[in-house]
Amino acid sequence: MKSKKYQWGAAILVTFIAVLLLFPADSLAASDDFDVAKGWGVEEYTSDLNIPLDKVFIEDSGAKRDIGNGEEKINRAFLNFANIGNSKFRAVKTLPLKHGVTYKFKWRFGMVTTGKATAAVDFNGKTFTSSKEPWDVYEYTITPTADMDYKITMSFVAPKVTNVFLMVGYDIDPDGSKGIKVIKKGKPVTAHYVNEDNQKIADSEVIEGNVGEDYTCMARAIPNYKLKEVVGKEKGKITETAQIVRYVYEPVKEEKKTTGKVTIKYVDEQGKQVAADKILTGKINTAFQAEIKAVPGYIATHISSSMGIFQTEDQIIKVVYKAVKPTENSNVIVKFLDKQGKEIAVPVILTGKLGAEYKAQPKELKGYRVTGIPKNQTGIFTKDTQSVIYQYEKESKKDNEKDPKKPDPDKHESNGNGQSGKKPIKRTDISTNTTGDAKQPAKKPGKQDSSHLLPSTGDSTWDLFLFIGLVVMGTGLITWKKKIRDEKGE
Repeated sequence: MKSKKYQWGAAILVTFIAVLLLFPADSLAASDDFDVAKGWGVEEYTSDLNIPLDKVFIEDSGAKRDIGNGEEKINRAFLNFANIGNSKFRAVKTLPLKHGVTYKFKWRFGMVTTGKATAAVDFNGKTFTSSKEPWDVYEYTITPTADMDYKITMSFVAPKVTNVFLMVGYDIDPDGSKGIKVIKKGKPVTAHYVNEDNQKIADSEVIEGNVGEDYTCMARAIPNYKLKEVVGKEKGKITETAQIVRYVYEPVKEEKKTTGKVTIKYVDEQGKQVAADKILTGKINTAFQAEIKAVPGYIATHISSSMGIFQTEDQIIKVVYKAVKPTENSNVIVKFLDKQGKEIAVPVILTGKLGAEYKAQPKELKGYRVTGIPKNQTGIFTKDTQSVIYQYEKESKKDNEKDPKKPDPDKHESNGNGQSGKKPIKRTDISTNTTGDAKQPAKKPGKQDSSHLLPSTGDSTWDLFLFIGLVVMGTGLITWKKKIRDEKGE
């Protein structure tokens, strides 16, 4: 009988030594509630051979193993025995989880049994009765909607003459996470942008994240202000306490802008760039002229404005191109300018093959009239882009009135010989039905030609009144003389 006990004892010792050689122990510290290597509550343990629990179940024990290109180290709670009689075991590790906090678990677990022995590891309802290897991996992420206890259970049932190895642990990481990463939403970091009187001059920025995450605040470029000081930490980690960063600005005098900028963009009909932008700069209120580039495979079809004045605000001019087959084409730009050289209408772009004729035409612009026809109004398309410029001047209100210096076609003017400057009127001779020049009757000496008393077309109204007055006076005088003669004759 004693020999059998010695045999069983020797078997237990050999098995235990073999397991220790496979998983050598290191003394590694772990102390919080989330350390699955310790803090287990044993709810049940029996052994026919009365083997003490501390000889079977060991907590907070380190181990390592070679993995070819290095080694793995873990910390664990484990059981390892060979034939402790009919035996049962059940232990629970409880982790208190908080609502709204995210937990990422990465644990090691494993089990090896012989005979009819059974073992299990239950991760809060997820049960494993076998493992792929003694150091298997269990990963899980949970965000409780309410406070809860997350329970891990190790258990076994071992008949006589059976062996059991069972463990739960975690990788030893440099960050000391012990297999659990807690992701807790932190309080916001708010950046305020204020003046020296603590008055808001720009919208605040709110940075949110999880506890332990990095944050960075930045100053802003605010018109008419410059940064004076920063109150608070611009960089740091999000915590469970709200943080404030205050950017204090002071006003600055706006410098008067003296130069303007014009960006010329060269795009196709879909708005895609076909040539590099050209930047023009110059003094405010001075003139600029846009350049139409020659782009291989394209021909210019439209330009929003070819000339203009530099302004305080940046300007953009677009030259639109159309893709063409590789032929020898060229452009003529027709511009419409006033006397000051200012563009008063959108330019017209003529396109044609080299050597072909072109003909430009002026535009009818309300309130303007063309002052001259350019010599190159017609011409031949050449390799170089050509410009045809029509100059205009504004129409005045008097342009529609008659020029007093110009002769009135309805009035007779002397030609220096006492004759009218008008051509003789062609009249039809009724008696002979022939047409000839109308002859004026000879003037009787001493008598005024009554035709000169008649108002001509265009004479003033006063001339008409004068004529009527003279007629009335003459009639009265004749009547008076006749009456005197009649009285004397009586």
